[in-house]
Amino acid sequence: MKKSIFILAAFAIAAVSCQKSELPVQESPAVEITPVITRATSTNFEQGDQVGLKIVKKDQSVYAENACLTYDAVRQSFKGDLKWYAEGGETCSLFAFYPYAATGMPTTFTVAADQSTGAGASDFMAGAKNDVLPQVTAVSLPFKHYLSQIIINISNEAGAPVENVIVKDLVGKANIAVNTSGEGELITVTPDETSTPFDIKAEATEANKKYRVIVVPQERSFGLVVKAEGGSTLVTGIPSAVIKQGYTYTINAKVTTDGVYATLSGEITNWSDGGTLGGGEYEVPFEEHLDKGYILYDHIKYDIDTLDNGKVWMVQPLRFVPLGKSVSADATSDNHIWYSYPASLEQTPATSAKNEKYGYLYDYYAIFGTDNITEDNFDDFEGTQGICPKGWHIPTKAEGEKLVAAADSALFYDSDLKYSTIANANAAGFKYVMSGLRNKTTLAGAGSYNTLTVDAAKAGDLTDYVGECQMNYIALSTGYQCKKSSDVITNFQFYGIMSTFSSSIHGKLNISYTNICSGYQVRCVRDIVVE
Repeated sequence: MKKSIFILAAFAIAAVSCQKSELPVQESPAVEITPVITRATSTNFEQGDQVGLKIVKKDQSVYAENACLTYDAVRQSFKGDLKWYAEGGETCSLFAFYPYAATGMPTTFTVAADQSTGAGASDFMAGAKNDVLPQVTAVSLPFKHYLSQIIINISNEAGAPVENVIVKDLVGKANIAVNTSGEGELITVTPDETSTPFDIKAEATEANKKYRVIVVPQERSFGLVVKAEGGSTLVTGIPSAVIKQGYTYTINAKVTTDGVYATLSGEITNWSDGGTLGGGEYEVPFEEHLDKGYILYDHIKYDIDTLDNGKVWMVQPLRFVPLGKSVSADATSDNHIWYSYPASLEQTPATSAKNEKYGYLYDYYAIFGTDNITEDNFDDFEGTQGICPKGWHIPTKAEGEKLVAAADSALFYDSDLKYSTIANANAAGFKYVMSGLRNKTTLAGAGSYNTLTVDAAKAGDLTDYVGECQMNYIALSTGYQCKKSSDVITNFQFYGIMSTFSSSIHGKLNISYTNICSGYQVRCVRDIVVE
């Protein structure tokens, strides 16, 4: 049983009666435990498995701390060098955990985010038994699960084999409280609500048909993701799920070319049945904290600012990755989402601290969340939610003009220079950053990063921008034109906020046009204006 199982138990022990002085002193028997696994992931421990053991006497004195016991497959018990104490009549509590660790009993436990190579490593078990006296024979101890198990049965009607299955947005960290008093619950496991939920990739117990994950007990809505090989990612939601300790739940998922349909119930032997949970629409986690100046979108924090016109803008570039998408550092690849140019220069761009500052670059397919942009609909996306959180949208040309138009009415307008400036944007709390540009000017063209940077002459008084990317656009959702050559569509263009640096213009902002396949910075705007 090669998995991280923490086994805790409580016993009451009495010392053997004192021997008469004329009799030889008998050696105390070794502490031995026979595990009884009543609801187990596997059927038996394996030869050589080890547990750490702690013994606390009734007076709360510690008799043994993290003693190591080893499993003997022939005896089917754990045993080591530890002997029972000889005092008569005194009880104790005993705690054991598997696998053995030199650090001793844990206070927290986190399931693996990737359980595809084996969910058993994330299992957590415990046992309890009171009022046990020292004895020559092994003490029989029942164990039970303190976490929960989800089995996913796939009925695949989509054709392509399943590549992986993911249970999305569950709390994966548990707090462990141990009670050494000998009364009441000896161990309590609760979800750590302060930890960030994460996705858990399931183990394939039968490829393309059956998968499983070990999860922390909790009450929470979560998602089920089924990804087909070389195909699309299908998502469904499980709303208001109550996942109980020691229970198993079965998701019966039907996968078609149109989507995935799931019901959830508890039917697996060797665990307690978990009841029935219904399927539903999955929503990306989102929280607004307007009074504190930030939002949480898919567990990522973004600063926001309420501008003088009442519009609430994200003042950090977006770095949200929708299900089924990924981020690329290869600008020649039509990947739809790319790392910013500064982050792409890192050896490992995914872990670059620059991602938080510069965000990701998105083409308009990713921005609008669609593959279907045509001559008939390209100008119908104005004000769409797109890749933004619910209740927010991709800013329109009109909203962009209220910031950077060449008019006194624009919030960032400089009347002396006769144009809007980055300096005024920053003074208003907009935090303008230069994410760079993945440039592709036609549908059939090749993509590349724009590598120009701002030097001291171009930066002027904006010295913080020296060495930054020279080109930057913030995508807007209003269509500009459908470009054609000999009646063949070569590009769809939209409006965007463009910055300019030159020897005579230091950080000008204005409305320009963008290209559908290029990659741009995205900032979302709240639908409701703050009065």
